[in-house]
Amino acid sequence: MDSKRFDDKGKLIIPAVVKRKKDKQKESEFDIPEIIKETRTFYVIKQAFCPNGHNLVDKKHIISGYPGIRLRYKRKDNTKTEIAISAVLGDPQNIILHGDLIFGELVEIHCPICDVKLPILTHYKPGKGEPGFNKNEIIDIVALYLTPELDYSKAISFCNKAGVVHSSIKYAHEIISDIYKQLPDFG
Repeated sequence: MDSKRFDDKGKLIIPAVVKRKKDKQKESEFDIPEIIKETRTFYVIKQAFCPNGHNLVDKKHIISGYPGIRLRYKRKDNTKTEIAISAVLGDPQNIILHGDLIFGELVEIHCPICDVKLPILTHYKPGKGEPGFNKNEIIDIVALYLTPELDYSKAISFCNKAGVVHSSIKYAHEIISDIYKQLPDFG
């Protein structure tokens, strides 16, 4: 192999990374959809749809430098709170647009345009000592679709517990994969 480790000035030569095509055995791996903007260290959701097809990315409310995702929370007493959450995957920042949130309260999450309840992807029982969660509660993991076709394989998910600092958007496929890992082997 005829390659130099250092250039003429003595600096280390770092080769360019060449992306390989996926082989057929790994087709189940999730591809980052075009509708997610990739930056150097994080991903930003550029569109997110309710079950009725409304795009909830709101350019009026900027969080962490990007338009947030606007949602409506309904509390058990039927009071409503409008909130914008960060569209950056893994970022727990949010802005309360109107109404109040009670930290740690479980809420229903709705589209702020048509008021349809967001679909529940799964339920989650927190583990012992998990930050921000009580071990006796059942959390809903709700989904927002990344395309108007309402495909769960291209969806994001987050929990319905208000104000939890460790809560953030994740890909729905990650949640589904975690569920399958917990199932007994029937084979």
